[in-house]
Amino acid sequence: MAFKYYAFSIFPTCIVLITALHYDYDSPVVSQLPDYAVRNVGKFQPRIVVGVIPRYHDMPFVVYIQSFGRFGQSDSCTGSIIASRYVLTAFHCLENAGENFHMTLEEIRKHMLVNVGSMYKKDGRPYKVLAYDPVKTRKGDVDMVILKMDGELKFPNGTVITPVVLGRWTPKKNVVLSIAGHGWHTANGRIQRPDRYITASAKVVSNETWEGNVGFRAIGVNEGPAKGDSGGPALKPVKGNYVQIGMIAEAGKLSINANDRYIVGVYVSIGPYCHLIQEKTNGSARCIRANN
Repeated sequence: MAFKYYAFSIFPTCIVLITALHYDYDSPVVSQLPDYAVRNVGKFQPRIVVGVIPRYHDMPFVVYIQSFGRFGQSDSCTGSIIASRYVLTAFHCLENAGENFHMTLEEIRKHMLVNVGSMYKKDGRPYKVLAYDPVKTRKGDVDMVILKMDGELKFPNGTVITPVVLGRWTPKKNVVLSIAGHGWHTANGRIQRPDRYITASAKVVSNETWEGNVGFRAIGVNEGPAKGDSGGPALKPVKGNYVQIGMIAEAGKLSINANDRYIVGVYVSIGPYCHLIQEKTNGSARCIRANN
């Protein structure tokens, strides 16, 4: 049965069905959903975007990005650590902040903070952004930007954070991916901002190209990306590791089929831009083949 699409966006948060085993600092090891993962927070039952609010920092490469205006305004996105001093996120996060705050991109860059090393938004180490480098091809601008931090990215205790592995892989239909983001969350009909990132699953339904971008569309049953999740990773488990093969580009839209609610998200693929990412990080971020 064809989906019936509605023309409005929703604003919950993204989440995952596959999480990593917990170690003291960072571990890319993937397993089935552990017993400690919780689906309820207090008295609230997640609704529109159901998923896991983790108790442990299972994806230490996920970061919280804030942009500030001149008069106290703020906006936020998600990103992933791809090398010791580099973070990948969505370029529209900078553009939207610039438009909303009436500031240039360079002014936004100077007013950005990236919190790393903690699953919680307000914890971890804050880093300033020294430079931003948009990903561009001959076909046009890609909704990706690489942020260079003002120091090596570390946990609060000084331990260096291991970057996410990047994958050169063309998403195949019906493959289920894990996604993560610091965005909005809906529980019992109320929009909330969780104090930590949330993870979810999304099944690839088609490959997409738009405005110079090469990517894919994926859906989740009652779960998916939302406002604030842009720039977050789409991950594929490969030989026990998380491999980032995509990036959240567009918050989910609601689709209804019978009694199920589907969250449809749009993602930019990593594979077509591996050479540019490697070039813009001076070779410190590289892709592996993720065919299996």
